[in-house]
Amino acid sequence: MITLFSSLLSGIIATIITLVWTWQNARKDKRYEYKLSVFKDLMAYRNDITEKASSSGVFEAAINQVFVAYNDCSDVLDKFEVFRKTVSYNKKNGDAVIADLLQLLKSMAKELEIDYTFSNDDLFSKPIQIGKE
Repeated sequence: MITLFSSLLSGIIATIITLVWTWQNARKDKRYEYKLSVFKDLMAYRNDITEKASSSGVFEAAINQVFVAYNDCSDVLDKFEVFRKTVSYNKKNGDAVIADLLQLLKSMAKELEIDYTFSNDDLFSKPIQIGKE
């Protein structure tokens, strides 16, 4: 009887542990995917912020989601707040805006463990534009 009870109890405990572990990993994976999605949109639509491009609005939508997606990353939030203030109060200084955006994107890449050491800062600040002069 004791063996049966201990077998049932250990099975129930193992099931609970497995369910909790699976739930936590699924939540962590979803958060990572959301962070990655925001980062990919920012990188893919950097052309929206160049002088020669017409804006699709995707870059702005993604930049406005940074504080939600990266809410658990204090470094990214700090860089986001600096960037937000620069854009809000110092728009005329384009170099400051680009410098702060660069720091934000690098911080996001670091959080996502994306290796960008193969290149320089131009990787983030100068999007590829084919066929544009």
